[in-house]
Amino acid sequence: MNLWRWLVTPDPDPGFNWTKMLKLAIRVVLFATVATLISSLLALTPLRPYLNTWWGSLIFILILYVPMARFLLVDSFVPRRGPVRPRRAARAAAA
Repeated sequence: MNLWRWLVTPDPDPGFNWTKMLKLAIRVVLFATVATLISSLLALTPLRPYLNTWWGSLIFILILYVPMARFLLVDSFVPRRGPVRPRRAARAAAA
């Protein structure tokens, strides 16, 4: 099984089970690792004085959190279901 596919595929079971909690923990650890890595790399650039201010940290967090929101919340909402299309046999029988 592909680890990334397992991590980003919503679990169809309602409620929180051990699988969802494990996925959530892995996602949080990956996000924290990526955020720390990006922050430490940006600290080596001339942006360091700006990142040490409250507004610089806020901008950094917003730029990082907005794209990652879907990745972090994949199991929090019920997956969308497309419109139900009638089968051909049902349409033919109705006609």
